[in-house]
Amino acid sequence: MKFFFPYLLFPFFIWAETSLYQINLQKYFNSGVDQNALSESALAKKGDFAIGSLSSDEAVFIRYDGNSYKVTKGGALQKVDEKEGIAIANAILFQPAKHFDVGAANTFVKLDQEILPHFDSQNIPYAILITGTFNHIKLNSTYSKQKPDLFELNDIKGSLVGFWMPSSLSGIAFDKFHFHFISQDRKKGGRVIEVSSAKGIGAITPIFNLNLEFPKTKEFLNARIN
Repeated sequence: MKFFFPYLLFPFFIWAETSLYQINLQKYFNSGVDQNALSESALAKKGDFAIGSLSSDEAVFIRYDGNSYKVTKGGALQKVDEKEGIAIANAILFQPAKHFDVGAANTFVKLDQEILPHFDSQNIPYAILITGTFNHIKLNSTYSKQKPDLFELNDIKGSLVGFWMPSSLSGIAFDKFHFHFISQDRKKGGRVIEVSSAKGIGAITPIFNLNLEFPKTKEFLNARIN
């Protein structure tokens, strides 16, 4: 006689659905070495929800609702060519485990405080989506330290697409919260520097699996990463 225990399969199903993919190490990306770790078409297979940087000009990259966007100077969005190189990125198949109301927050710190109580643990990563109206938001279209492109938007509807990483992953991934913004009309976006928001809706999914892929480039393989 065969026995079937569906409750035994449930945890494995959840883990499979919450596997986070990452290409490249944050510490290596921060070194500023020219990097072309993966193509956009390859990253698209890893999930419908992603943030990162393009390799060509360190432009901010956003993948949301299955579409990939490049943030150009001044925050204008354009579709990313599937052959475009990715320098670093996190991607996931976003299936929220929890939804919650987000109160008004006039600083990034206060927004963090609206989100953190909904975490069951701060020892694991989370994928986060915050949708609402933003009174003011300061963005950067690039990850370049030499040529930042800062700009501001006011009274705009859109979403914060991002992740929270525990400090234990420092050097591998970014630390704590990291968001990219995409407007509701898909015309504006960027890497979030400062934010002031009215009320919104939050969605999170806990991540129990990290699939870390190292670049196969000669530059990465020969680099000295301390």
